[in-house]
Amino acid sequence: MKYLIRIAFRNVRVNLKPSLAALLSISAAYMTILIFDGYIESVSRLYLNSYRYRQMYGDFIIQNPLLRAKEGKANPYNYSLTPKQQELVDSFMKSKSHDVVASVKNLEFVGTVSNGRVSTIFISRAFQQEEGLKLRRELWSWNALYGTPLHMGGPGSKVLLGQALGRTLGCRPKEKQNILTPSGGFKKGYREFSCDIDDVLLSVTTATGQINSMDFKVSGITDAGYRDVDARFVMADFKDAQTLMHTDRVGYYTVLLENDVSRSQFLREFETAVTQKDHTIKIQRWQDHPVGDLYNKTMTLLGIFRNFVIIVLVAISGLSIATTFSKNVKERTREIGLLLSLGFYRRKVLGIFMYESIILSIIGIAFGFFGGSLFSLILNTSHIYYKAGLLSEPVVFYIVPNWASLAVGAVGLVVLAMVACYFSTRSTLKKSVVECLQHS
Repeated sequence: MKYLIRIAFRNVRVNLKPSLAALLSISAAYMTILIFDGYIESVSRLYLNSYRYRQMYGDFIIQNPLLRAKEGKANPYNYSLTPKQQELVDSFMKSKSHDVVASVKNLEFVGTVSNGRVSTIFISRAFQQEEGLKLRRELWSWNALYGTPLHMGGPGSKVLLGQALGRTLGCRPKEKQNILTPSGGFKKGYREFSCDIDDVLLSVTTATGQINSMDFKVSGITDAGYRDVDARFVMADFKDAQTLMHTDRVGYYTVLLENDVSRSQFLREFETAVTQKDHTIKIQRWQDHPVGDLYNKTMTLLGIFRNFVIIVLVAISGLSIATTFSKNVKERTREIGLLLSLGFYRRKVLGIFMYESIILSIIGIAFGFFGGSLFSLILNTSHIYYKAGLLSEPVVFYIVPNWASLAVGAVGLVVLAMVACYFSTRSTLKKSVVECLQHS
């Protein structure tokens, strides 16, 4: 076997020029897989981090499921978590404090916002600032595009406005900047903005039908993630929201666990300790929650697009590799005849060519990996910003190698080369020694 491999190495070196087309096909295919799949991986991580950290859904959402149903939307107060239910959840979270990174109380509400000149409808998400900061981790700790986050600065009732809503109310950045980092998250630091009027008035209807209003200082401008939401979005503090809504209830909890904690076990323990005592309190992964519908659809679409492109790429590469190997084998028919005349068994000759295909494909993969890595490095350091679909803020074009896909791609290209070589060599080996030697 060793001498067959040595012969194969020698043949690859001698016949490298005729095999250049196959080598380039394999290199180009692998380089494309690295770049394209790396881009898809980058986008997938961007969306995942956006939902998990930026929007603070963590790992689980705890709420009354009817809050998202028709009856809950018509009367959210009746399906929010009462103080007694909150005590039940808080007690469980306290018992699991070593497993829980953060447990954030959230309250969503709608109303009208006015700066004295312009009034418009808003949707708000209010949350506990300190717990929210823990859940966002370092990646999304700074959540203001311009101005300062709610957890920073002086005391008082403050809000962050979505960019589009901010423009409606006369709040604009001093200088428009690209703020998203390649790994996600906003660049830290205060960026100047100004408002025609620094305070806004939020007005809501409480559960009793009373209209409440409160003045809030505009602490900064944020990004709600999606354009349609950004035009109505107000971010507020949880306690301020409860005061404005005149309620002691909580809409839902979001929970982030430590990385080494079993999610399925935590879910089962919560159901045993909490849900069995109060069947209206449910826990579920945010991917299974209505808030995760858009994420799931986006990931499915990305997966279909990725698989389609890779299948087309492999098919084109396969045809190119098969054509090149067929041509190379026919040009070396006399060499095959000579080996057979020297006493080599046909299976040994086939083995030599199979080893050649493996060596050639490995060299091609190495060149493709080097070329793709170099190209990725250039792109990643260029910080190219682009508009990504429904996202309201430009994101960085970034490539993150997907090592699992690269390993599968490498094995697939080696197998493809071996199959092409096998059928090309097999057809020539069916000829007699005389026919091979007389080939011209």
